[in-house]
Amino acid sequence: MSSTGYVALALGGWLMGTALGAQTCGQEWLVRYLAARDTRLEDRLARQQERLDSAMEASGGTFAPRAGVVIPVVFHVVWRTPEENLSDEVILALLEAMNRDFAGQNEDLWRVPEVFRSRIASGGIQFCLAGQDPSGNPSIGIIRVRTDWKEVGLSEALYHTQAGGSDARDPERYLNIWIADTGEFICGFGTYPGLVPVERQGIVVDPDCLRPAGQSGKVRHRTLVHEAGHYLGLRHVWEDNEDCTTDDGVADTPLQQHPYYGCPTHPQSSCGSDDMFMNFMDYVDDSCMVMFSRGQMERMCMSVELFRPRLGTGVEVCLAPSGQWQKRRPFEVFPNPAKGWIVLSFEDRSVVAGVLQLFDASGRCVWRRKGAWGGALRIDLPELSPGVYVITWNETARLLVVAGD
Repeated sequence: MSSTGYVALALGGWLMGTALGAQTCGQEWLVRYLAARDTRLEDRLARQQERLDSAMEASGGTFAPRAGVVIPVVFHVVWRTPEENLSDEVILALLEAMNRDFAGQNEDLWRVPEVFRSRIASGGIQFCLAGQDPSGNPSIGIIRVRTDWKEVGLSEALYHTQAGGSDARDPERYLNIWIADTGEFICGFGTYPGLVPVERQGIVVDPDCLRPAGQSGKVRHRTLVHEAGHYLGLRHVWEDNEDCTTDDGVADTPLQQHPYYGCPTHPQSSCGSDDMFMNFMDYVDDSCMVMFSRGQMERMCMSVELFRPRLGTGVEVCLAPSGQWQKRRPFEVFPNPAKGWIVLSFEDRSVVAGVLQLFDASGRCVWRRKGAWGGALRIDLPELSPGVYVITWNETARLLVVAGD
């Protein structure tokens, strides 16, 4: 039997005891599936949580994460049908929305009731498209692979290019996010530190749970935020707490007995206090999960320090349409998205010699000019397919989005 068959059987067994009306987080299934094949897994995870708990306790609530934790991200779009092949524009929108949520700058924070507003996290971790491959070559952090596998997101093949998936890019330095079909019942899962072998560390999300829906055209990105929480060490806010005696290890999230679904109205109570069902680590609808708590953000930052110390510490160039996560920013690009032409505005108004280059998503140089410029420079673009490109000036880079018709 193929690895996909084993996964399907394990998933079927879990679903027999689980009432699901729609796709949901597969974290519980993943842990059970792996624990059935590794009798020591749950003990290792428990010891890891104890280490994290001890580190948080030792910090006495004064833990200060290293400044500017920015995690370079590589998206692997492993698609079988055209609908699964999410566009560059959708992926960029997902990343920007994810950053707003982690910064506590999302526009729907008004949904947080007064009792919890002082606990809203406001910064600590951000994400960017990886602008270089491990060898230092210009690269866009979006990899596309067409596959023949159905439900490849539940298959071991997902993590192997030769098997129809996509190899992870150095998981110790990059967050790998696979966008792939995970079937009818699971939206995605994020791997706790140490849960799976290093080449499978990251996040898996079904494209159906991300694709824009409704007339607003906004991406549905909260599954990605939820699974990033797991990847960074967070548990669900209720965390197997039927008797109201255990919790998620976070001091400022109240004890909660069970998950919530849909879009409940405040207040809701299950363990004698108001439940924080609007938290990103619950199961409510995208539009109704709106916050991390301060304690959760501190725990995620501590998890990076303890278990993923190389994330966000390398020399990778970060790419974002706004450029705000660049380490150095000697020029701006506008308009962006662009079509036909762009203007580069140089920070240094004096004339500086250098090389401008434009790379496509595969890392191929599609345009190059050598010269000396300062101030502003208009460039007529060659005929380019719509998508994401990297424009480099000497040792720095910016993201350029080429618009379609």
